[in-house]
Amino acid sequence: HRFTNSTFAYGGEILQVGGIEESQLVYYDVGKFTENWIFADENGRTRAVIWPKALSPEQEEDYLKINENLGVIAERDRAATRPVYLLYNTMKDWQEVRRFAMGNEAVDALREKAPVKTFTVWVNDDNPFVLSKLPIQVEEQKEDYLSGTIIVESDFGTVNRMEVPYHEDQKLSSDRIPAILPGLEQSEKPLMDILEIRAELKKTRKSFRKAIFWKGTGEVSKTTEVSRLRKEDLRTGQTLGDGKIYHIHNGVLEFSGDPDYSNGIYSLKVHGKEMLDRSYPKYEARFPWNPWAGGITMLPGDYGLEAMLREQRYGDFVTKVDEQGNQWEGIKVVTAIEKLEVLKGLEVHQYFLTLPGVPVLATLTEIKQETGTYIKGLRIENPCYFRLAEDLSENWFAKVLKNGNREVFKAGKYMVIHKVEEKHVEVGSNTSKDKVLMLAPKAEFLLGFTNQDLLQITAFNEVSAPNRTNKVLDPVFMIFTENTMEQEALKDLQHIRFK
Repeated sequence: HRFTNSTFAYGGEILQVGGIEESQLVYYDVGKFTENWIFADENGRTRAVIWPKALSPEQEEDYLKINENLGVIAERDRAATRPVYLLYNTMKDWQEVRRFAMGNEAVDALREKAPVKTFTVWVNDDNPFVLSKLPIQVEEQKEDYLSGTIIVESDFGTVNRMEVPYHEDQKLSSDRIPAILPGLEQSEKPLMDILEIRAELKKTRKSFRKAIFWKGTGEVSKTTEVSRLRKEDLRTGQTLGDGKIYHIHNGVLEFSGDPDYSNGIYSLKVHGKEMLDRSYPKYEARFPWNPWAGGITMLPGDYGLEAMLREQRYGDFVTKVDEQGNQWEGIKVVTAIEKLEVLKGLEVHQYFLTLPGVPVLATLTEIKQETGTYIKGLRIENPCYFRLAEDLSENWFAKVLKNGNREVFKAGKYMVIHKVEEKHVEVGSNTSKDKVLMLAPKAEFLLGFTNQDLLQITAFNEVSAPNRTNKVLDPVFMIFTENTMEQEALKDLQHIRFK
């Protein structure tokens, strides 16, 4: 089995090997293979090998071999080895191969982990939200020592330039470098930065770009006020009960939700500037929707806002901790479905979360399933209505491709519907530098829609859940910035998951 362009479980990580230079078996310790599979993809042509879990691979020159002792075989007896699978153009990715090889054991911490490269860089232990200290770790995954120079620079000057030399006689395969910070005051420091880390190694040059967000030292403000809804503006059958507006302010972002008005938030401001298109406290008709509330909401299945307004809704302030230990705060809006017979007993919790001083909003959906039956493939939509310039025709959205190129779609004049499978959309206007970067790494897809009335970006997810279970969908992130960022720099953010 050639190692070129291979992926396999190695030393507690999922390791991804590149070209011929990295793929030589002499660079690896077969004792660190922790699972029974190897997958490779060369220009869409896939191959894999899977061996019995109980057996360990051995090295023989440039090859891996699997030995199985059949013991003493008596005359006329039969003995057979356990199967080894060789798969060609059969499975599309390493996750599919791993599920087949490991069965139920594949549901663990490695399941959602992005593969690491043979030379790996971690910034702040893959946590993109930084308070003060900023460690940078470099590691050579091959059985080799660091040799060369690591150069660290930042786009916006929140980290000083560094050059760290390494020599083979130091016998280091990994090192942890504290970044040198220029000592900027909080008011002087940009809200975010992008680190460029270049590794000038003995044989190769590698570069990495990592986005970081500087957390503020203040508290997230939480306040309430009485709902501004008027009886004459209510829809037929609309359910009321909460009676409050919930406000969150993190020093940069300010967002507000009124659960009696909708099952989402109706306002989101950045340094006081409104980013969302909305009609609060009234409802409007915006083609093709009537009623239309704007903001950011949640819709299950084929049901619109009108159906959600008939259901019981309530809000609360909430704290959620992600897997990196960041403590997010925000608003939770709960919709308890009782009137839609097909979804009766389903409770949908919609979260809108942020951290102190960062220009980032995370939204996620939690399903509490008490319908009495199995729910299969329920579509969950999260429509977001943006208006960064008052004149809709000055607004636009762009699909951001993996190579950094952008395809721009103009708003406000013609009907445009575009499916974004890259799951990375940029929203902006011709009148300011303000942008919204919307990332939905685990969504089915994003859908951009605009006409003469509105500009909408919707994240589509599907959920299946047995009765009496809870399910948390993966988050959608929005970054509010004046800068364009490539997907590669945002990988650490995209891997944030909530407990």
